[in-house]
Amino acid sequence: MRLRLTTLAFVVAAAIMAQAAANPKIILWDFSKGDQGWKTHNWENPTFGPNGFTGLSKYDPQLLSPKLDINAKDYNTLTVAIQSDLEGNGEIFLAANGEGISAKRCRRHLLKPSKELKILAFRLNENHGWEGKIHQFRFDPLNPEGAKITIAFIALSLESDNALRNGDAEFLRDGQPLDWLLSGSPGAVTLVEDDAASGSRSFRLAPGAILEYPNLDMSFLGEYETAFQAKGSPFRIALHFLGRDGALLNAVEQTTGQHGEWRPYSFRGIAPDRTYSATLHIQGPVTGLAQIDDCQVTCLAKAPIRSGMNITRPRWQAAWVWHPDKLLQENHTIWLRRQVTLPDRPWRLATLQISVDDSYSLVVNGQTVHTTHGITNAWQTPQVLDLQGVLAPGDNTILVEARNLGGAQGLIAELTVEPEQCQAVHILTDSAWEAAENADGPWIPVKEQGRPPCRPWGDLTYQPIGKQPAISAKLTAPAGPIQAGQRLPITV
Repeated sequence: MRLRLTTLAFVVAAAIMAQAAANPKIILWDFSKGDQGWKTHNWENPTFGPNGFTGLSKYDPQLLSPKLDINAKDYNTLTVAIQSDLEGNGEIFLAANGEGISAKRCRRHLLKPSKELKILAFRLNENHGWEGKIHQFRFDPLNPEGAKITIAFIALSLESDNALRNGDAEFLRDGQPLDWLLSGSPGAVTLVEDDAASGSRSFRLAPGAILEYPNLDMSFLGEYETAFQAKGSPFRIALHFLGRDGALLNAVEQTTGQHGEWRPYSFRGIAPDRTYSATLHIQGPVTGLAQIDDCQVTCLAKAPIRSGMNITRPRWQAAWVWHPDKLLQENHTIWLRRQVTLPDRPWRLATLQISVDDSYSLVVNGQTVHTTHGITNAWQTPQVLDLQGVLAPGDNTILVEARNLGGAQGLIAELTVEPEQCQAVHILTDSAWEAAENADGPWIPVKEQGRPPCRPWGDLTYQPIGKQPAISAKLTAPAGPIQAGQRLPITV
């Protein structure tokens, strides 16, 4: 049975309230209880009532939060229960580190129309400006005029990097848990009220139950930990690592014990090469009933960059960077540079992998090497450039003329130089780079905007450096008979 909007708003807000009461790292503004200190601007008939906030948008509608005094590291996710009858782009603005609300600290989003409340979770720590002390933020749902907006609540919380957004069964839509897939025997998976490890709900598993959380992002290969709490009869939980085609590459799993009280569990596994995504698979007990709550999957250690033809997912360690004063401005050109000191030759390899949103021209030691100006969507396929002929031992200057035509802007690059006699040199785009509005300066430090798969770029293909040369071996057989255990010379 489809729940009405008012009922759903109450259910979701009540669940978040229970979670907030159990977790001090959640700040909840439940608009069914009034404005909670929020201010409204550019709305027609803004109202805070039993359904939460409702209003008809004018041009640039805004909701301004109460004053805050929080550390950005303690809250990385903004969750909003919202409904709109129109589609449009919205923004989240921040006041931080003694400065007021500014376009320098902004996160953009797309709000699509719906007939019921939707739970939207925005990862704030992936975006420019979410650092240090946060004093206030402003939520602009969308820009078109005449949109009917309902917001049940807004919440700030701390989530792990790859946490299951509905790991503790709190968020519902039409009475069903968000994102989870319930299958197996009919009715074998149910929601239990007021019996949870945290919050107010947990999953109850009967024999024949199958519960899955699909499409976990495995952008960074490495070691992952699956943590959860359980009680009741033993059941099996597994993390399935999947390839791009959905084929199972590997699985790690654990079987719980028999417990009458909630107990924490965790197990670890390393994502194999070519992993694209993962699915958390839970199979109900053979007999009796079990309960599970607080599931999350966290990346513990990221794998290092590796080159080769089998790379199908990003292994980027570099960050997207840009001129801090030009973020959120459109149709402009900037310059970015890095001074690099390299060891003596000979070098086995000297390559630069680079992408710029929207396009770039690369100049190394005064020599133009490559340009993507005039190529549509060139940033989606990073280029791997051979710099053996333009780099030199000692000091080098890498200069990038970067052009933005609209929307997001960023440079990401990784320089790899592998000498034959010493350790390889890896130079990544990070805060050590400099930016200027002109090629002659003045130069200031760049602003990091996150690493792949950060938004808005998401996954970025890691290109193979190139085919490795074929290896040939020659066996020289000695004169006379060969004895067992005799060593034979092989030339490679």
